[in-house]
Amino acid sequence: ANVPVGATTGPISVQNPAGTGTSATAFTVFVAPAIVSFTPPNGPIGTEITVRGTGFTAASAVRVNGTVATFTVDSDTLLRATVLAGTTSGPISVENPAGSDTSATSFIVDGTVAVGDHTLPVAFALRQNFPNPFSGRTTIHFELPRAVKVRMTVYDLVGRSIRTLMDGELSAGTHQLSWDARDNSGNSVSSGVYLLKFEAPGFTSTRRLLRTR
Repeated sequence: ANVPVGATTGPISVQNPAGTGTSATAFTVFVAPAIVSFTPPNGPIGTEITVRGTGFTAASAVRVNGTVATFTVDSDTLLRATVLAGTTSGPISVENPAGSDTSATSFIVDGTVAVGDHTLPVAFALRQNFPNPFSGRTTIHFELPRAVKVRMTVYDLVGRSIRTLMDGELSAGTHQLSWDARDNSGNSVSSGVYLLKFEAPGFTSTRRLLRTR
């Protein structure tokens, strides 16, 4: 017998002119997974990501930007995946026997950059960080119309360099970085306003970041 479209998990029954017989156990119908959201949006190697959606019961693999992650299925609507060494920033995917699904946004591995697969920007741009205000981490999006050396630095209001987020060559495209509210020594910074300065050849832009507790 072929499982019809629209069938759901349940017992199997067989009918003939003499009556109907029903199985004592249920046949499980798998549906393709669907990712609704995940938290946190970023973190270091070893971070546990909580993924919410549907169709997770029979999950066979979870990947972050194509790299396999270890995972535990808590329910059909929730699973937890751990980011393993060698993983780079990118979307999360969940697979099961019925198919797969990929998150609409990327998980950012701290210290790496995610590049969007979109039409190249026509100009330099630094977007406002999100969330802002923030307490733990915040994400910064920026755009490069060509491959250039980029420097991204967080300063306090008296001009002292607090954290260098990026200092190197990047390809053209839409990028994103995260700041975990720590300085270059790894210490958590105090609440207050900080300035994010984006520098590229021929372009400089600054945004105000508000860190709260």
